[in-house]
Amino acid sequence: MSAQTLTVLVLLRAKPGLADQVQAEIESQLTAIRAEQEACLTIVGNRHDEDRDRFLIYELWRSRAEFDAFYAGNESLNAYLARMKELVAEGGLTMWEAIA
Repeated sequence: MSAQTLTVLVLLRAKPGLADQVQAEIESQLTAIRAEQEACLTIVGNRHDEDRDRFLIYELWRSRAEFDAFYAGNESLNAYLARMKELVAEGGLTMWEAIA
C-alpha cells in the first residue's frame, strides 16, 4: 500500500424507522462508485450488528487528489447526499493518510 493512499471513514445513524432506506441508498451509491472509480481501491458499507440504525462506510482511495476530484461537482453524489440528509439523524466523515 502506498503511503499516499487516503482512508475515509463515514459514520452514520439513521433516523428512527429509516435504517432500511439508508442501507438501500448506501448499497446503490457504493455499487456506482465501484463501477466508475478506478481510484477508489475499495469501498465497503457496514451495518452495526446490534444497533441496526448505525452504519460505517470504509473507503480506500489511491490519493487525496483523486478523492477530491471525484467528489468535486459530482451531481450523482450531490443527489445521494441530499437524499441522505433526509434519512440520517447524525453522521460524520474522517480522513486518514496512510503512514506505513
